[in-house]
Amino acid sequence: MKKNFLVILNPKSGKDAGMDVLQALQREALKHGVTLDTQVTVHAGHAQEIVQTADLNTLGAIIAIGGDGTLHEVINGLPHETASSLPPLGILPTGTGNSLATDLGTTESSPYIRSFFTNQIRNIDLFRVNFDGNLRYGFNMLGCGFPARINKAAENSRMFKGLRYEIGVCKSLLHYQPAEVNVSFPEHDSPLQTDFLIATNTRNIGKGICIAPHAKLDDGKLDLLTLSRTGRKVLLPLWVKVMKGTHLDSPMVTHQTQASFSVSATEPQLLNLDGELYSFSNLTCTVIPRQLPLFYPSPLETES
Repeated sequence: MKKNFLVILNPKSGKDAGMDVLQALQREALKHGVTLDTQVTVHAGHAQEIVQTADLNTLGAIIAIGGDGTLHEVINGLPHETASSLPPLGILPTGTGNSLATDLGTTESSPYIRSFFTNQIRNIDLFRVNFDGNLRYGFNMLGCGFPARINKAAENSRMFKGLRYEIGVCKSLLHYQPAEVNVSFPEHDSPLQTDFLIATNTRNIGKGICIAPHAKLDDGKLDLLTLSRTGRKVLLPLWVKVMKGTHLDSPMVTHQTQASFSVSATEPQLLNLDGELYSFSNLTCTVIPRQLPLFYPSPLETES
């Protein structure tokens, strides 16, 4: 393993614990003779810029200290289309949601730090999203309709820190206005129309919401959830089921797995991609199987 690690620290990540985590990493790196090049982000998109300008051939790892948004930026700085191999990515979760870390079994930093120096690596899926001339990569989830509006409300409620997702749900229900999209699949003749689409690579989204209990990080597919009906009277009791983990039993919920799909809208709609907000009218989403080498604190479930 190469002895140079690029460390990207988001000092404004949800838990405000980044410096403490960095110090713990520095102590362990010193024991193993590893040099850390620590870069602190100062504006949105900075983590992506740091990765894009780094000499990846010299790196033994890229370590992201932050939340899902920081990880999204780091992944989008990597040359997925041209590189024959990528340096393994390590996460030290200090965000509000930490969806990937929750899937991996812990949001504590010490198991991840140990994994960086014991070479515990497994490749996980990413997904490629082309929308209106833009290209982005995701590791966590894609949401359209009501789920995207929840995320926007949560982003506008960051002053509430750990409660911002709950507040986002309440605000979105209170001001509910339907905005349907058309979802198309390769093997289906007619598109599905819905105001609720979540496509997820992880079991968890947001702050510990287990939206897709059967999702796997390395099965080459996304778990898609759509609703046949929406509205306050439908969404409020459904969200109670989501929090209890019983929503897949609802007859209004359609659950399927897909390696690719497309979404269209008659006018620009919000797109939630790994918790980051974009606007789109047309998009295609395709899974890239086992694209990202990732340090993990314990074995992942995998397809037999």
